[in-house]
Amino acid sequence: MVVKSGQGPVLKISVRFSSSRKFPDGVDEIRVGPYLLKPIPSADGEEAILDFNDEWEDVRKAANPIQEARFMLSWLAVALESRLMYKVGEINRAPSLTAGQLQRFLKPLNPVPDMQQLLDRFLGLPEKLLRTCERASCTT
Repeated sequence: MVVKSGQGPVLKISVRFSSSRKFPDGVDEIRVGPYLLKPIPSADGEEAILDFNDEWEDVRKAANPIQEARFMLSWLAVALESRLMYKVGEINRAPSLTAGQLQRFLKPLNPVPDMQQLLDRFLGLPEKLLRTCERASCTT
């Protein structure tokens, strides 16, 4: 853990990803809240880096910042109308997991009853609680 904030350690996260669309000429970075996207030179298409800090608060004992990055890439793919593919991540400059299929996503899709009601309740949660839910759902 590199840095300590007022409440706890801060992990520095960097994720390299590919994009189906090119960054506009002259754009060196795009900031979305605490997330920073920076295009990088690539021999096999468009690539970029997603940087952010994972700040620990209170007595938090676990985190999954790479999964948080994957969630952010999913959201950015919709917002930017581009296919964004996770390549590799780093936590405090140490390599993390490379891209690979998650076995749990290879199972058949079964609809959930009352899905709209679940979505409405989920989206109605405060942002801090949404982040907690996100992290909790990815620690298994």
